[in-house]
Amino acid sequence: RPEEAEKSIRKALEINPDFAAAHSNLIFIQDSFSHMDQAAQQAERKRWDDRFIRPLSRKTKPHANVRRDGRRLRIGYVSADFKYHSACLGFAPLILDHDRERFEVVCYDGGAVPDAMTKTLRAAAASWRSTLGVSDQDLAGTIRADAIDILVDLSGHTKGARLTVFAHKPAPIQVTGVGHMPPGLSTIDYRLTTAFATPPKEESMIPEKPIYLETYFGFLPPPDAPLSRQSGPVTFGSLNRFSKVCEEALALWARILLEVEDSRLLIKAEQMSEASIRQGILDFFSDRGIVKDRLILLGGTSHAEHLRTYNRVDICLDAFPQGGGITTLESLWMGTPVVGLLDSSKIIGRQISFTCRPLGLDSWIAESAEDYRRIAVDGARRRPRLTDMRTRIRDVYGRFARDVENAYLTIWKRWRGGEKPAALDAAKGKRKVHKKRQ
Repeated sequence: RPEEAEKSIRKALEINPDFAAAHSNLIFIQDSFSHMDQAAQQAERKRWDDRFIRPLSRKTKPHANVRRDGRRLRIGYVSADFKYHSACLGFAPLILDHDRERFEVVCYDGGAVPDAMTKTLRAAAASWRSTLGVSDQDLAGTIRADAIDILVDLSGHTKGARLTVFAHKPAPIQVTGVGHMPPGLSTIDYRLTTAFATPPKEESMIPEKPIYLETYFGFLPPPDAPLSRQSGPVTFGSLNRFSKVCEEALALWARILLEVEDSRLLIKAEQMSEASIRQGILDFFSDRGIVKDRLILLGGTSHAEHLRTYNRVDICLDAFPQGGGITTLESLWMGTPVVGLLDSSKIIGRQISFTCRPLGLDSWIAESAEDYRRIAVDGARRRPRLTDMRTRIRDVYGRFARDVENAYLTIWKRWRGGEKPAALDAAKGKRKVHKKRQ
């Protein structure tokens, strides 16, 4: 429950205002609040930056990186999610598909439990450093010693982030992207984004300069995910992290179930493994006339089983105010359409737009709750299967790694020439939006 979590965090900060991780958690939680506008979210980020980043940034030392043109650039990626995790599926192509003739990749891993994905990523990197138990100052020293040219934050204000390392400016160019919303750090030079996610008119709100791409995350296609289709009653589904789902979304889903006779709702999330949460969901829908037999509540599973779950779903109902990114692409990869609600007033509410519009899926994007209901109900009557989505996703999202690397070369050239960070349209002349499909 985000509101309860916020109260607990604020109490912790009253006791210890210098608790940087708790304040970072507060920012992450507030991003899911429908009542909090983007200006307020950015203001909280600025308070965090003023307290924890700027005081350290005054001690930054000059960088001795070799400026010679044509050499391989050393790119450092910092994350605690080098594993099977939705964020990793978005940034993994940067490591697995990197151009080895132009770039050398070093990963700084804060994860505690490696898995098969960790092993795959590690094999693709030139060097791998564990950051568990390493202080910010020591890690910054290691990054300097590694002569990293461009250091990339892949976490934002999420669990395991090492944002305070970026306060020390251990690399001459620092970039953020893929993991979450821009963290709002004065010591990070650039952010990966799209014109859908952060329109140029909002540049002044966010300290990191935008690198506009066609998409600001990639997608690692699953190796074995056969498509199938079940018959029977219409099944709506939600496979997002459940903390993204607000009460207004649940109430709207109940309305949709009441309108589509005999339909069911499948909710799959780690939190559904907790009996108290399951019962709370059952009670919520019961109060709105939905009997428990119409609800399918599933907990966490392997990633392969997670993907197979989409074959049981006719239409996915995206969460709001914070929609899915990689979860949406996984649904589309499995041929299952996604209804999403666009809130154009803030970045986190535009997720459905900048994920689906490049794929030509505008007709599945709602601009109001009533529109969302209408699209879902109409989709239930048609039960479409998006059989060409794999080709479209490969076409659009498959260029992500190369587009980002080309941007790296441009911002490196700027730094070599003594230029200050400035907005970069790396998608200019490349944007390709598929024809809209119904």
